[in-house]
Amino acid sequence: MCRGSAHICASRRAEFGRKPESPAHRTSAERLPGSSGRPRIPRRSCWRARPRYRQEARVGASVIVDVIVVLSLVVALVDGLRRGFLRSVGGLAGIVAGAIAASFAVPAVSAWAAGSEWRLLTVIGTAVLLLGVGYAIGASVGAVIGRGADRVKLGVLDRLAGGVAGVAITGLVWIAVTSAVSLLGVPLLTTSIAGSTVVRAIGDLTPSPVRSFLAQVQSTVVGEGTSWVVEALDAPSVPPTIPTVATDDPEVATAARSVVRVSGTAWACDVGVTGSGFVASDDRVITNAHVVAGVAQPVVEAAGEAPRTGRVVYLDTAADLAVVAIDGLDAAPLALDNAVAAGDDAVVAGYPFGGPLTLGAAQVSSDSTVSLVVDGAPASRQVLTLAAVVNQGNSGGPLLSLDGTVSGVVFGKAASVGNVGYAIPLSVLSPVVAQAPSLTDSVDVGACHTR
Repeated sequence: MCRGSAHICASRRAEFGRKPESPAHRTSAERLPGSSGRPRIPRRSCWRARPRYRQEARVGASVIVDVIVVLSLVVALVDGLRRGFLRSVGGLAGIVAGAIAASFAVPAVSAWAAGSEWRLLTVIGTAVLLLGVGYAIGASVGAVIGRGADRVKLGVLDRLAGGVAGVAITGLVWIAVTSAVSLLGVPLLTTSIAGSTVVRAIGDLTPSPVRSFLAQVQSTVVGEGTSWVVEALDAPSVPPTIPTVATDDPEVATAARSVVRVSGTAWACDVGVTGSGFVASDDRVITNAHVVAGVAQPVVEAAGEAPRTGRVVYLDTAADLAVVAIDGLDAAPLALDNAVAAGDDAVVAGYPFGGPLTLGAAQVSSDSTVSLVVDGAPASRQVLTLAAVVNQGNSGGPLLSLDGTVSGVVFGKAASVGNVGYAIPLSVLSPVVAQAPSLTDSVDVGACHTR
């Protein structure tokens, strides 16, 4: 709510690059579901924290994360060189076990302590405790095993192997722990971790299959609040064959740089959510409405850029489309395809399970009206039916044509048959993309969804 004179409020809006809009400028998507034309009133605020101060806080926190991670890697290296491989592998294995336990426990503890002022301390304490217990148990076992290593006398080779193993396993531990903490939905924590140069470097050095596996394991255990499995009354009876598509073509690779990860916490449901999206215009990202439903501060991560906290400026639950505004986004907007037809090859781009960016082959099976069951309610939608692998976290990502343009927005997969996905067609997407640049005011994010 604006406090003070109208002149002051207007000047503050101008200072932060937001101009006031009259009610006549509000979109139809800002209307409450089931209402008779009553607009969904945007949440206005004539004062916002200055972007420069927010950026300085994020950078400072990321530096702290960098320092902590580097110190832990140095300690792991020295300890591995001192103890040798056979003596240290037990403690390292214990840390891994503790990290796995922490990735399971941290989100559960976070949900249990939701709303408590001790939430952050409780979560951090749980992670540290489990890592410590795992190390103590593993070190004890390793000490017993290491007694027999003295007879082998591997010398320098054993110590070098211990140092390398220490650094490698500690790096994997940080990948698992930071991934779990990022799902807490605290913007400063998420942006600090994702903005850490060292954590990002470790992630780049970690093979993509390993990162995908860790993300899938955590996603399976923790779960998300987004609805992504769809029951189609006329879905194919057998899994279709997915064609071979060159997902590494230059046009597709260039477009992939504008595909973003969207994450946050729906506090009303006490769940963390992750999805995908794409840059549709300057500082505007398109995603699914069910990805950001109930998420007041979605965090958007574009390739090669620091993560940023955005605001939902458009939400249409009927079409399952949303627009997120992010200040200072550098990624280039993607153009829309001119036409999509059955039989066209395509690429599903997104961040399945909240892991690394993945490009998967796809083919458009049909562009037709399909009877769906979404959140237990029947609905009839114009959709693209795809022969493709669509996983949790792909929601909101683009369906790319082979020339790098957007053919649709992926929103789910079939519940009854494999290799069948669904995407929102251009006929529904195009009007939203056209008005995205003019959307500035935050809207009610509605109710969250649970599986």
